[in-house]
Amino acid sequence: MEVALSNYPSLLEDINRIVQTHSCRVERAAELIDHLMALIYAEVVHTDPGAVAAGSYQYAMLRMVAFNAAPIDEGKKDLTVFQIERLRTTTDGYEIMGPDGWSFWVDLAPDGYEPQIGSEVMRHTIGISHILSIVIDGHIFRYKTLTQDRAEHDAKIARLPEIFQQRIHRFQRAPFFREDLEGYEIFVAEQAVMLAGRWKTPEKLQRWSQLNYNHKVKLVPELEEAGHSGNSFYFSTVLAWVYLSEPNRLLDLPGALSPLVGSNAYFPPEERKAS
Repeated sequence: MEVALSNYPSLLEDINRIVQTHSCRVERAAELIDHLMALIYAEVVHTDPGAVAAGSYQYAMLRMVAFNAAPIDEGKKDLTVFQIERLRTTTDGYEIMGPDGWSFWVDLAPDGYEPQIGSEVMRHTIGISHILSIVIDGHIFRYKTLTQDRAEHDAKIARLPEIFQQRIHRFQRAPFFREDLEGYEIFVAEQAVMLAGRWKTPEKLQRWSQLNYNHKVKLVPELEEAGHSGNSFYFSTVLAWVYLSEPNRLLDLPGALSPLVGSNAYFPPEERKAS
């Protein structure tokens, strides 16, 4: 390891990322070493003219192996690997869809790499839909540890109006809310605050909500840019209406993903209702 860092100091940041996201359990040590060695070997064959020419594809594959990190102990992190089936490119990034029909947004790659239809995606998620890291053809588009992600969540929550903060803090008492549901809840809260600020009164918001989708988005283009699903669009609108009309009722409304996971997922076990 010392020799690798001496010869390839650019590896330091990547090695630090891998170490931070691996489990600290002793039985996972061999797996950690395998991933570190894959990263080092990838760097060697990519930069050393005297090494066996492996080509850019093998370099990408080795880096994907390296960043297939085991979850750290404090939370859940799931890995999916798939090929891009649909791709929409904008000046700011890409909307990507895989074979499961789910789409997600990713910013432009820091190294300028451009994904294509058929590119291989490694996606680390926590919970149902919150994306922690994205690696495409070995190129890192997004990468965060669970600790970094939680700190970002806390900062976003602190910027919300007090009543929304109270709503989310109430849900945080539920087991795994932070890992599974919090990112989605923050997103719809942010969008609700944006809509409330745009329309100012519940009456204006209601008239807007009765328009067809294309007209809605034309009047509030931020909604399309945010990459809503039907459920998140609906809940953002409902939360905005309640915030403008009876804000204290926000504490009584179910969580935004209740239609999918059930209301009990938002409460500690002692407060859950029998199904």
